[in-house]
Amino acid sequence: MSTSNFVLGIKSVVAQSFSEASILEDDLNMSKGLPWGGRNWPYSQVTSIQDGLVNTTVGKIVIDKHEETNGSWFGYPLPGKKNFISFFGSKVEGCFVKLVYQYASASTSIEPKTIIPVRLEIGVGDKIVRLSSENSENKYWQKDYTYPVYENSKSEDRTGRWYMSSQNFLATAEQVRLLRSSPEDEVKARITFADDSTIIFPIGIETVRRWKNVYSFNSSCKP
Repeated sequence: MSTSNFVLGIKSVVAQSFSEASILEDDLNMSKGLPWGGRNWPYSQVTSIQDGLVNTTVGKIVIDKHEETNGSWFGYPLPGKKNFISFFGSKVEGCFVKLVYQYASASTSIEPKTIIPVRLEIGVGDKIVRLSSENSENKYWQKDYTYPVYENSKSEDRTGRWYMSSQNFLATAEQVRLLRSSPEDEVKARITFADDSTIIFPIGIETVRRWKNVYSFNSSCKP
């Protein structure tokens, strides 16, 4: 487990059409974390993954984002806000699901176990796809932010801290088959964290519709 501050650079994504996009494989690297809300990725689109050295397609991915704003502004960290960014796809090496969880706290100290995912469950029709974490060593990141508080007709800036964790999940051919057979509708997913707490969030219909396409790149989920 490690902590670090964020590098907030946003890398470019080249859109090929309204329905297709491409992204360099290196631009999916999160070793230094992500900015709040993620990068300027093509969300809920079928996106080809390109090898930056030889400019060949090595996989397909669809990225989903859900932001819980608690009635506050979009795009800015404020106490209690959460972001769920999920990645579904297949590459020449196999199939994958990845989850990024971001949480903005009013406190500058929380227990890391409360933000580290260890299990992901996705409801598909009347079935549940249960995905286990790929590795036992989990990373999390943290960054301070300021937010306004209004009291007695005055505005005061306070300091909070927002946190991010990411986790890769094992995806077998059978689990991918279930995802590909999902009705084209919004589905719900449940995260279980390292402290056994859980949270449910939605995955959008436009993302679900594209599971068939992105997992067709390597439907066997084998190298």
